[in-house]
Amino acid sequence: MTHPLPPAEQQLSDALKSSLETIESHPIFGDIRTEAQLRVFMEHHVFPVWDFMSLLKFLQASLAPATWPWLPRPHSDLVRLINEIVVGEECDELPDSHRGDASHTSHFDLYLMAMREVGADTGVISEFLAVVRNEGLEAALDAPSVPDLSRAFMRDTFALLKQGEVHRVAASFSFGRENVIPGMFNSLLAQLGIGPDRAPIFHYYLKRHAELDGNEHGPAALRLVTTLCNNDPVKLDEAVASAKAALASRSRFWDSLRKRLNNK
Repeated sequence: MTHPLPPAEQQLSDALKSSLETIESHPIFGDIRTEAQLRVFMEHHVFPVWDFMSLLKFLQASLAPATWPWLPRPHSDLVRLINEIVVGEECDELPDSHRGDASHTSHFDLYLMAMREVGADTGVISEFLAVVRNEGLEAALDAPSVPDLSRAFMRDTFALLKQGEVHRVAASFSFGRENVIPGMFNSLLAQLGIGPDRAPIFHYYLKRHAELDGNEHGPAALRLVTTLCNNDPVKLDEAVASAKAALASRSRFWDSLRKRLNNK
């Protein structure tokens, strides 16, 4: 039996329905017909996979900061939710076949492993991370090797983070990110005949996303945002605006990427 949503959650769901449907039906999903196009997609998409983690760590720092002396935090359910997401994204289990000195890794590193399985180039993202580590974010974003469309997407992400408003970041994180990607990749791998024998980590990565997200992600996302808005209509409007802005940024990214795919 489906229970009605609380008013604030229903308002948020209704306000974002059209924007979410637009993303879920984006024509890029039908444009990847060859392995060469899949590689191009992944070489650009790896940057949103990476900057997703900064949204997540911002939320963790806001809801469950690693400071001492420790003090009780409000919203214990949200503290648990965000910490569980961090565990899944930052240090998930490796499959037995790929365990060595380590038995856990991040979903970002799983994505890099999946890229290598299908022959995608990880050199540009690796160089980018080296610049972030040694020279800082702005120098990395300015690096000429970063694809322009990926750079534009990341600039949108970090502009939001610099605003420092947790309800806006939560809305972008919950509704503007990777929700539709696992289903898209599963269809693509089947269409291109890339099975688990050839790309075991790729299939494992998608399976883990499905297991961890389950049927709870949508309700939890609504609850996360509306709790942080605390029934403040101004904050709810700001959350909707930030979610729509994140979805619009994703749509621009995919619109630009389609042009590159069509040249392959």
